[in-house]
Amino acid sequence: MAQGGRSFPQVIAAIAGFTFSGFGIWALAAPSSFFDNVALFEPYNEHFIRDIGSFQIGLGATLMLAALLTSDALAAGLIGVGLGAMMHIVSHFLSIDAGGSPAVDIPVLSILGALLLAAGIMRWRQIEGGVRP
Repeated sequence: MAQGGRSFPQVIAAIAGFTFSGFGIWALAAPSSFFDNVALFEPYNEHFIRDIGSFQIGLGATLMLAALLTSDALAAGLIGVGLGAMMHIVSHFLSIDAGGSPAVDIPVLSILGALLLAAGIMRWRQIEGGVRP
Protein backbone atom coordinates (compact mmCIF):
# COMPACT_ATOMS: atom_id res chain seq x y z
CA MET A 1 0.00 0.00 0.00
CA ALA A 2 3.01 2.34 0.20
CA GLN A 3 3.19 3.69 -3.35
CA GLY A 4 -0.20 2.52 -4.64
CA GLY A 5 -1.97 3.83 -1.54
CA ARG A 6 -0.58 7.31 -2.07
CA SER A 7 -0.95 7.65 -5.81
CA PHE A 8 -4.77 7.92 -5.93
CA PRO A 9 -4.96 10.65 -3.25
CA GLN A 10 -2.05 12.51 -4.86
CA VAL A 11 -3.67 12.38 -8.29
CA ILE A 12 -7.00 13.62 -6.92
CA ALA A 13 -5.29 16.39 -4.95
CA ALA A 14 -3.28 17.50 -8.00
CA ILE A 15 -6.36 17.52 -10.27
CA ALA A 16 -8.44 19.36 -7.68
CA GLY A 17 -5.59 21.79 -7.01
CA PHE A 18 -5.24 22.56 -10.71
CA THR A 19 -9.02 23.02 -11.00
CA PHE A 20 -9.27 25.31 -7.94
CA SER A 21 -6.32 27.36 -9.20
CA GLY A 22 -7.74 27.65 -12.70
CA PHE A 23 -11.10 28.89 -11.47
CA GLY A 24 -9.33 31.18 -9.02
CA ILE A 25 -7.18 32.76 -11.70
CA TRP A 26 -10.28 33.23 -13.86
CA ALA A 27 -12.21 34.92 -11.00
CA LEU A 28 -9.28 37.16 -10.08
CA ALA A 29 -8.40 38.14 -13.65
CA ALA A 30 -11.87 38.40 -15.20
CA PRO A 31 -14.47 38.72 -12.42
CA SER A 32 -17.31 39.77 -14.73
CA SER A 33 -16.79 36.76 -17.01
CA PHE A 34 -16.52 34.44 -13.99
CA PHE A 35 -19.77 35.87 -12.58
CA ASP A 36 -21.61 35.56 -15.91
CA ASN A 37 -20.53 31.95 -16.44
CA VAL A 38 -20.09 30.42 -12.99
CA ALA A 39 -21.14 32.53 -10.02
CA LEU A 40 -24.67 33.47 -11.02
CA PHE A 41 -25.60 34.75 -7.57
CA GLU A 42 -26.86 38.33 -7.47
CA PRO A 43 -25.76 40.93 -6.74
CA TYR A 44 -22.54 41.14 -8.69
CA ASN A 45 -19.63 42.45 -6.63
CA GLU A 46 -16.33 42.65 -8.50
CA HIS A 47 -14.19 42.87 -5.38
CA PHE A 48 -15.76 39.83 -3.74
CA ILE A 49 -15.45 37.77 -6.92
CA ARG A 50 -11.75 38.67 -7.01
CA ASP A 51 -11.43 37.76 -3.32
CA ILE A 52 -13.04 34.40 -4.07
CA GLY A 53 -10.49 33.91 -6.84
CA SER A 54 -7.59 34.69 -4.55
CA PHE A 55 -8.75 32.16 -1.98
CA GLN A 56 -9.38 29.53 -4.68
CA ILE A 57 -5.77 30.01 -5.83
CA GLY A 58 -4.60 29.43 -2.25
CA LEU A 59 -6.68 26.26 -1.94
CA GLY A 60 -5.39 24.96 -5.26
CA ALA A 61 -1.79 25.77 -4.42
CA THR A 62 -2.08 23.99 -1.08
CA LEU A 63 -3.42 20.83 -2.72
CA MET A 64 -0.81 20.87 -5.48
CA LEU A 65 2.03 21.45 -3.02
CA ALA A 66 0.81 18.61 -0.82
CA ALA A 67 0.39 16.26 -3.79
CA LEU A 68 3.41 17.07 -5.90
CA LEU A 69 6.16 18.80 -3.97
CA THR A 70 6.20 18.03 -0.28
CA SER A 71 5.00 15.36 2.09
CA ASP A 72 4.88 17.88 4.94
CA ALA A 73 1.38 19.18 5.63
CA LEU A 74 2.59 22.22 7.56
CA ALA A 75 4.89 23.38 4.75
CA ALA A 76 2.17 22.86 2.13
CA GLY A 77 -0.41 24.63 4.26
CA LEU A 78 1.76 27.62 5.09
CA ILE A 79 2.96 28.15 1.53
CA GLY A 80 -0.47 27.58 -0.04
CA VAL A 81 -2.28 29.88 2.38
CA GLY A 82 0.53 32.41 2.04
CA LEU A 83 0.07 32.39 -1.73
CA GLY A 84 -3.68 32.85 -1.26
CA ALA A 85 -2.99 35.80 1.06
CA MET A 86 -0.69 37.36 -1.54
CA MET A 87 -3.35 36.92 -4.22
CA HIS A 88 -5.79 38.61 -1.83
CA ILE A 89 -3.45 41.62 -1.89
CA VAL A 90 -3.67 41.60 -5.69
CA SER A 91 -7.46 41.63 -5.36
CA HIS A 92 -7.25 44.67 -3.10
CA PHE A 93 -4.89 46.48 -5.48
CA LEU A 94 -7.20 45.80 -8.43
CA SER A 95 -10.17 47.10 -6.40
CA ILE A 96 -8.36 49.92 -4.62
CA ASP A 97 -11.04 52.47 -5.55
CA ALA A 98 -13.96 50.22 -4.57
CA GLY A 99 -13.93 51.09 -0.88
CA GLY A 100 -12.58 49.39 2.19
CA SER A 101 -9.46 50.68 3.90
CA PRO A 102 -6.58 50.13 1.44
CA ALA A 103 -4.14 52.07 3.63
CA VAL A 104 -4.67 49.47 6.36
CA ASP A 105 -5.79 46.37 4.44
CA ILE A 106 -2.90 46.16 2.00
CA PRO A 107 -0.06 46.51 4.56
CA VAL A 108 -1.71 44.10 7.02
CA LEU A 109 -2.39 41.51 4.30
CA SER A 110 1.16 41.98 3.01
CA ILE A 111 2.68 41.29 6.41
CA LEU A 112 0.46 38.26 6.96
CA GLY A 113 1.22 36.83 3.51
CA ALA A 114 4.95 37.43 3.86
CA LEU A 115 5.04 35.77 7.30
CA LEU A 116 3.10 32.74 6.04
CA LEU A 117 5.34 32.33 3.00
CA ALA A 118 8.53 32.82 5.02
CA ALA A 119 7.42 30.26 7.62
CA GLY A 120 6.38 27.81 4.90
CA ILE A 121 9.65 28.13 3.01
CA MET A 122 11.60 27.77 6.25
CA ARG A 123 9.64 24.63 7.12
CA TRP A 124 10.11 23.21 3.60
CA ARG A 125 13.87 23.77 3.78
CA GLN A 126 14.01 22.09 7.17
CA ILE A 127 12.09 19.05 5.91
CA GLU A 128 14.04 18.84 2.63
CA GLY A 129 17.26 19.06 4.65
CA GLY A 130 16.15 16.14 6.80
CA VAL A 131 15.51 18.24 9.91
CA ARG A 132 12.28 17.43 11.73
CA PRO A 133 11.63 20.23 14.23
